[in-house]
Amino acid sequence: ISSGGLSTLSIAFGNGNATLATLTADLVDTLPAGVEIAATPNIQASAGCDLGSVVAAPGGNTLTYLSGATIPANGGCSISVDVTSVALATHTNTIPINGLQTDIGNNIVATSSDLTVTPILPGLSKSITPVSIRPDDIATLTITLTNSNAVAAVLTGDLTDSFPADLLVAPVPNVQVSAGCTLGNVVAVAGGNNLVYQNGASIQPGGCTISVDVTSSVVNLYTNTIPAGGLTTDLGSNPAPGTADLNVSYEPVSIPVMPHWGLLLMAALLGMIAASRLAVNRA
Repeated sequence: ISSGGLSTLSIAFGNGNATLATLTADLVDTLPAGVEIAATPNIQASAGCDLGSVVAAPGGNTLTYLSGATIPANGGCSISVDVTSVALATHTNTIPINGLQTDIGNNIVATSSDLTVTPILPGLSKSITPVSIRPDDIATLTITLTNSNAVAAVLTGDLTDSFPADLLVAPVPNVQVSAGCTLGNVVAVAGGNNLVYQNGASIQPGGCTISVDVTSSVVNLYTNTIPAGGLTTDLGSNPAPGTADLNVSYEPVSIPVMPHWGLLLMAALLGMIAASRLAVNRA
């Protein structure tokens, strides 16, 4: 499963005897460290097992089939519960010899099953604000790095955001990071055309952001993209690209528009002025 995902743990009981088997002691399956019962256990029992005798508490580390429960004759049954883990490893769950004790005998062979927990791939997205500026004005480029795992993701290579031609780091880069990223590992040189988060830097659980001010003197629509796989960490790489656009343009000059009633009023005033001047001239 991915970190924090769900898996179903099942225990199958076999009984080839003509009489049912009754447990003479609790069967306790203790989960390995780092694995626990899911918040919604979803306890199940197949026909022949006693659902009411299955105990598994949310967040606990044991699944118990209580003493006095039964296993049907000439066959068997199974019980199950959902489990989860955020511990990145392969976890082995074992019921030892004599872990199952009944009135007709005990299990003579241990049984084991593995649960492998893999990391959730880190991801990234991008934004630029404002989305439109005049030439030589400033916009802020932000990269959001996501990490949904319980451990930090450590970069195994530089994360390099290469800008399109004519889009540059501002004269005052104003590099910023949120909690979870490392400011000392961010490189953005005034007048340069990239932003680098260095190899060995980390993305703490919950993720973080990196930002830098950018500018351009050339009118254009700039599309800035970090491709899938551009972020490489010990927990994997980003499966999807991150893209943001910046429009550099001269704003059109707005021409005021007078409403209809305003035009009528202006015409009336001009008429009155013209009439008054005519009267003065006649006098």
